[in-house]
Formats: sequence, structure tokens, C-alpha cells
Amino acid sequence: MFADSPADLHSGASGIEPCPRCGGSGVLRLDGQRFRTCLHCLGQGRMNRLQPATTTAALRLRAL
Repeated sequence: MFADSPADLHSGASGIEPCPRCGGSGVLRLDGQRFRTCLHCLGQGRMNRLQPATTTAALRLRAL
């Protein structure tokens, strides 16, 4: 489920990509001396790519 090497984390095939807000560090710089945990990724530095939800219209089209 998770990538084995750091290079795989940035590939599109794994479904995991770096957080767009903190750049993958998990920490946001507020100013010169203040930092906080990135709330977008909860300090993990990576985000799971979400798949679009399946709609009932799409299910009906597949059934035809």
C-alpha cells in the first residue's frame, strides 16, 4: 500500500503525493522564528490522492 522508497512517494503511480501546502515537510513557517504543524496533512507531509466519487448516473451508464 505504501511506497518502499522515497522516490516512489513523488510518483503518480503510488497515489501518495507531497502536501501542496508544506511541500512535504509537515511544518509551516509562520515568520522568521515561528513554526507550526501543517494542518492540511496533519504533519505527515504527504497526502493520499482521492478518487472522484461514483455517481448513480455513472452506475446506470455502466449497467447499459
